[in-house]
Amino acid sequence: MTLTRNIMTVGLSLFSTLAVNFAIAQEGAKGEDKAMGNFVELSDSKWKKVFYDPCTEDWRNQWSLDGQKATITNQRDGMDFIGGPKAFNDAHHAVLWTKQDFKGDLKIEYEYTRLDNELRMVNILYIQATGSGRPGFDKDISAWADKRNVPSMKSYYNNMNALHISYAAFGTDNTVPGKDYIRGRRYMANGLNGTELDNEYEHTGFFDPGVPHKITIIKRDRDIYMHIKNKQKEMLCHFINSKFPPITEGKIGLRHMYTRGARYKHFKVSLLAQDTVNAEVLSKIYEIKTAAELATRLKSADPGDIMVLPAGNLEDWTIDVKTSGTKEAPIIIKGQGKAETIFTGMSSIQIKESSYINLENFSFSNNSGTAIAFSSTNHCSVNNASFTKITAKRIIKIEGNGKNNEITSCHFFKNPSKNIEIIIGNKSEPVETIIRDNLFEDVPPIGGNGRETIQIGQSQTVYGEFEANTLVENNRFIKCSGESEIISNKSSGNRYIGNLFQECEGELVLRGGVGCTIENNRFENCTGGIRLSGKNHRVRNNVMWKSKGSGISLMYGVSNEAPAFYLAVSGCTIENNTIVDAGSPGIQIGTNRERDLLSNPTNKKKLQGNPSRYGTHFDMTIAPYDNIIHSNVIYGKKGNLITADNAPQNIFKDNLAFSPNIKADTDNMYHFIPLEFVDLEAGNLTLKATSAFTLSSGARGKVCEPVQLKKPK
Repeated sequence: MTLTRNIMTVGLSLFSTLAVNFAIAQEGAKGEDKAMGNFVELSDSKWKKVFYDPCTEDWRNQWSLDGQKATITNQRDGMDFIGGPKAFNDAHHAVLWTKQDFKGDLKIEYEYTRLDNELRMVNILYIQATGSGRPGFDKDISAWADKRNVPSMKSYYNNMNALHISYAAFGTDNTVPGKDYIRGRRYMANGLNGTELDNEYEHTGFFDPGVPHKITIIKRDRDIYMHIKNKQKEMLCHFINSKFPPITEGKIGLRHMYTRGARYKHFKVSLLAQDTVNAEVLSKIYEIKTAAELATRLKSADPGDIMVLPAGNLEDWTIDVKTSGTKEAPIIIKGQGKAETIFTGMSSIQIKESSYINLENFSFSNNSGTAIAFSSTNHCSVNNASFTKITAKRIIKIEGNGKNNEITSCHFFKNPSKNIEIIIGNKSEPVETIIRDNLFEDVPPIGGNGRETIQIGQSQTVYGEFEANTLVENNRFIKCSGESEIISNKSSGNRYIGNLFQECEGELVLRGGVGCTIENNRFENCTGGIRLSGKNHRVRNNVMWKSKGSGISLMYGVSNEAPAFYLAVSGCTIENNTIVDAGSPGIQIGTNRERDLLSNPTNKKKLQGNPSRYGTHFDMTIAPYDNIIHSNVIYGKKGNLITADNAPQNIFKDNLAFSPNIKADTDNMYHFIPLEFVDLEAGNLTLKATSAFTLSSGARGKVCEPVQLKKPK
């Protein structure tokens, strides 16, 4: 319905004392009164400007562009933004994004003048867009801008979380003038169907070509108001996000479908000043040209500042950071992209005694020193970076008494180095580090020790019981063959969850520590799987397929009390793991029995020369004890399935094992039962429903305690 009402004064510069027409469709009189009242109240609140572009200067200063067919011109009258000329060619879409992100409730204001005479296609305003977070679609959408060079609509609604308002919009086959619509959506990174927000507006009578319109959008929690005004009339649209999670942060975007064009002027974003957190966020973007300029900017940096590094090879840049952002407004140092901003030579980034510093979107290549060092930092991160052929001892180092630092979505390739080293020792106790969604690839062998892909702690003898509480999650390790320990754990409380290891010459090794968790990892065609020392670990739901060695091994120890170079394995739970076609026994309880660590003269001198670090016991005579090994599935074509070497003080129950080539010899450790997998050769190791899950008449022996046999989870 169309309602005409007179408004004398509402206390806003947005409204004048005159009669205006409000077209508020589908809400009814009470609904429209409430919507208008809420909008007026919000508009009259105290706002703080955090972004402003007059649109008369170079658009590249504050915006980035998806698409290569658009034309953008800045002039005295504003910014003319015109999509490509070919309809129904996705390459001719175009999207402008703010380089800045915005968090919280906000007001967006700008002048919009339509430049085309098209009766089809749409303009879209994106509000607070972020990526889905799935691999390849980082939360920061600028990290995967290269995937939007052809900005097809589906690239956005399939991979982003965002609010969407389409306006000056027509159907793709429309031929009727005035048959426009305004519609709101909430993208869930899962397609377009069902994303509509409550309320839609048709036949609005607005957005004639050449007519300037003042547009004001206010997003407050789940309510989105869009006020449109030209010289003749005004209209308020009210969209309600009643079905989906609220949107809270991200970039703002302007989409023009092919053939559509408009002029923009005075584009402003404000945050509610009554929100004391947001009121302090006033990001400044600096286009950095030299290392000296960056050093100067960092000395006076404020929370929320963004330092954009130049494209090209940055040789021997030394970046020292000793400042802090905030949780809501981190300081960001970012490149133009991994293929564009490349640190070389002796370049390094050192962050010391700082908080909330984010590094992103650059590469290190052929460097000879440590690339990034975090020293006593809190909530600092490196995201979407790549590291190639780094010849230093380590690439990323985390040390000091910091916490909650993150390494995410990075690519480590062909590095003859430790890739990540978390240093734990005297005055160095970093905790709660997150290493997530990274790709580690092609680590060449060193021919000895010292090239772990990830090392968490250096002395399990002295600091093994320190609770580092590191999370290593959803990473891929491809041909990581630096040494026998792909991951070396020498501390406590760490979690290794959901990682994939393929064709690696090495294992995930807990050299010591207490209370670590290894869960939902998969090993394919590696020399081994998981090797344990220490106590109270939990190893569950892992898959080992075609290991050249064993799947899971529990070592003998030199002592059952710390300090110990190899602490005997005790109190651990090994459950619900699947081990198929291992070259050695699938599960080995007790390896390296009676090994003398002093038999090697070099080791003898080192170990006996530093008892405070290495302890005083060096004969591996303490068998694993008080461990529970249950509900595991082991299938092999050769060799024993589960072995225990003089390790009687362990509990075995509900383990299922089978080999078509050997006789059952369980030693009371498993049930010898035919097992069928969905596709054994292809690595689909889900058990078929036809597999037997009760004791067969041919099975001999009994479990260590009377329990009911259950299907492994």
